Amino acid sequence: DARTMTDLGLLRSYVALRGTNGHGSVADGFNVDKAWLSLANDTGTLTAGHHGSFFDFFGGSALDSRIGQDDPTTSTNTLAYTFVIGNGVSASVAIEDQRFRRNTILGSAFTTVTTGTSVGGSTTTASLLCGTTDSWDGQEWPDFVANIRVDQGWGSAQIMGAVGQLDYTGVVGGVNDDNIGWAAGAGVSVGVPGTGISFDIQGTYAEGLVAYATTANGAPIFDAVWNGGAGLDLTEAWAVHAALGADVSSNVSVALNGSYAQVDHGGQAGFTDQLDYDTYVISGTVHWKPVSGLTISGEVAYEKVEWDSGATAVFPVLSDADVWGAMMRINRTF
Repeated sequence: DARTMTDLGLLRSYVALRGTNGHGSVADGFNVDKAWLSLANDTGTLTAGHHGSFFDFFGGSALDSRIGQDDPTTSTNTLAYTFVIGNGVSASVAIEDQRFRRNTILGSAFTTVTTGTSVGGSTTTASLLCGTTDSWDGQEWPDFVANIRVDQGWGSAQIMGAVGQLDYTGVVGGVNDDNIGWAAGAGVSVGVPGTGISFDIQGTYAEGLVAYATTANGAPIFDAVWNGGAGLDLTEAWAVHAALGADVSSNVSVALNGSYAQVDHGGQAGFTDQLDYDTYVISGTVHWKPVSGLTISGEVAYEKVEWDSGATAVFPVLSDADVWGAMMRINRTF
């Protein structure tokens, strides 16, 4: 984190690397978590690089156990400007790389990968679950993001929106279509002075750009479904993420996290409506700081997915499921 005062304002460059080691879905290696520069003065701040999305406000404060948590916040490639309005109020506009918030598009001909039962066509149609780059016809323009934010003594609040293009190309039949997706949200973060109690919440609704609202935490999710002559049907999703934290003593704090998301795929009745579901995650965390700079934490988390249609002949595996997990983390800050 390098900072230099210049004639144009404070010039800052920031780089954060993240390393992981594990097994299964946890890949070994390093990745660039953040890499951006900014120029700030009394008028505002120009930001460019790999930075947290200017849509995001709050996604969760859990440790993220092996079952994961539905945290849709992410870093992305962006060019943004934040205007200083005054009294803690600011407004930001940004263009952001869509690749970091892109799910697959379900194609015009497909079968289930679990049973081979033909859906979306006759029994002779090709097996196609569009999860390859062929389902996206490149990126013609980035997502446009804007927010209005206030930061004052009582806490913070933000309203935000995003709009972007879904540009689809079908692997079968040379199908091409596009549509406009969007997302909107609001968040609030408040603290009770002198108590160590805090509360954070964000609510989001999205059509097409569903990754702004939810990750689905491992459940199948598509930004849109190709519905033949009806065109590209956008998936609808809404989600709420919240956390309550409190300081129990000078070196012990606790937190309760929760999220709820609902996903509604458009497209072909009798098939994609079987992929609609609700999912929620709840976790409890305890942090202990025995000495300065050292934090020992423990967490227990629970997740459940409830399918709207339950198991069917087409998707016999789509029955409600739940899972819980626990983890411990030792963290050194210096």
